[in-house]
Amino acid sequence: MDRKLNSQEMDLCYDFLDAIHDRNVGAIESIAKSNPWLMELVCIPETDDTWMTSTMTAAVVPGSNLEVYRTLLRLGLKINSHTKPSRTTAVSKAVNNRDRPSVEFLLSNGADPNIDRTIIGALNLRPEETAIEYATLLIEHGCDLNRVFELYGDSNNCFTALDWADKNPKLSEFLRKHGAKTLKEVRSSSSSQTIAIAATKPSAASKPGKPLVIPFDEVVAYFEKAIGPANKKSLIQIVPTGLPIGIHVIPPAGNRKHMTLFTNGLSAEPMNVPAGSEEYRFAELYIDLPGDWKIKEVKDMQWAWPLYWLRKMAQYPHNAETWLGGPVALIANEEPPRPLYKGCRFTTLLLFADSSFVRSDGMKVHLYRMIPLTTPEREYEQKRGLKAFMQALDKHDVPTVIDMNRKPFA
Repeated sequence: MDRKLNSQEMDLCYDFLDAIHDRNVGAIESIAKSNPWLMELVCIPETDDTWMTSTMTAAVVPGSNLEVYRTLLRLGLKINSHTKPSRTTAVSKAVNNRDRPSVEFLLSNGADPNIDRTIIGALNLRPEETAIEYATLLIEHGCDLNRVFELYGDSNNCFTALDWADKNPKLSEFLRKHGAKTLKEVRSSSSSQTIAIAATKPSAASKPGKPLVIPFDEVVAYFEKAIGPANKKSLIQIVPTGLPIGIHVIPPAGNRKHMTLFTNGLSAEPMNVPAGSEEYRFAELYIDLPGDWKIKEVKDMQWAWPLYWLRKMAQYPHNAETWLGGPVALIANEEPPRPLYKGCRFTTLLLFADSSFVRSDGMKVHLYRMIPLTTPEREYEQKRGLKAFMQALDKHDVPTVIDMNRKPFA
């Protein structure tokens, strides 16, 4: 919407913001219904208009305001809407307000913790236990702890979350346990990641250039043709590196008793592969789960871990400027391997490119199946090699539909 608003229209805009701040759902819906032009304006995800800085964040007031959030999202407002250059979002404001119910609601509905300096806001909270509480929520929803920030826009004065917390031993220890690095460590090595892939180092000559953005419908269309209809809306939306990544669900149907989750967006940009491995520049991830998996239990990691790890691995290649490591990769949760979530006996993910399709632009997209492994199973591959490992998977009939109670083969 390019035209300049007149004084009457501006008054209506402020009435709309007042209704949000006052938690007046009836007034919000009435104004929105009577003024389609207003909704066209406020549904823009990023803007320079100063009055819109509070359109979504206005709902973040002391005390939880979940019904207003639901109303605004139903009307079409973007949960990650923000203004330039501050990039303040609803979730970052909720963190600063110590409003845990709002933070949980927003993150569970797709709020991106990597817009604004949300993690820095969390680390500034006191006491340290509160900072850790909110930082944990952000990490569980895909926060990039190794993102590089500029100090007041100064590109020569940068820092990471760990640098920011370096004077606080408790916070530094917490961040280290979750894979955080200093700026020096981030810049000194692009091949030594916390989530380590034992594969060829990326070649500087093969760094991707301008992102090649392809309509996401092609990924969905492939899975729907190969497996079955996906739910109309993606379960989760995040924006890790400027690219939207969704997780879609194909529910059980007919004789197919399991559900399939797949990512959509990782393949919109080529990964940084070594010379000679250009075939593996584009990829997506998927996992098969039992049909009764409680997919909506996003706060319980017993059920939410597939979402968390699909999202984390979708972010990983572009954030670390690397790749998924060829047709097969074993990726451990830190070194030495830690449980995928507290109380889980699995510590490692097997990514196995067992299918692919060719896009309309001629590029092949490899589809990596994700299967959790135990530490002894990972060590089996390290000691005996990939061929013996794959033979063991086949010999012991490790199921492709996730079975959390399966017996380890090693």
